[in-house]
Amino acid sequence: MKKALVLVYRILLGIVIAMALIFLSGTMWALFLRQSRAAPASLSRSTGSSVQEERIFTGIGRQRLLCSDGTMVILDVTFPYDSADKAFSEELSSRIPGFRGITAEYFKGQSRSELEETPEDELKAGLLVQYNKILRLGKLEVLYFNDFMLIR
Repeated sequence: MKKALVLVYRILLGIVIAMALIFLSGTMWALFLRQSRAAPASLSRSTGSSVQEERIFTGIGRQRLLCSDGTMVILDVTFPYDSADKAFSEELSSRIPGFRGITAEYFKGQSRSELEETPEDELKAGLLVQYNKILRLGKLEVLYFNDFMLIR
């Protein structure tokens, strides 16, 4: 009986040691061997003595908007922001419904022909002004249209 207990003890000890080795090797892999998978939306920019962490805000998402003449606009608006500024980051997240509403109103007042004649930079500038009107803790400098399609 005593030999059986010693055998069970050795088996359990071997399992514990094997689990510890697996845990240790996984930790070592995660810390040292795995390549950094930085998101492409993450940029580091040096400004004077501090480093500004700039990311692309994608929270607004893709919208399907109706124009004045029934044309549908599919639009995905993004913009860079300083992710180190936590208060501004939180404000951006809380303003998503406002951004979506502003975008819908902006395109609702335009027709397909107006949109086709207006340069994209002018559309972005118009939206940028409207977005900045609702922001209190910071201002946006540029907008990007990841998707911009007109569908009749």
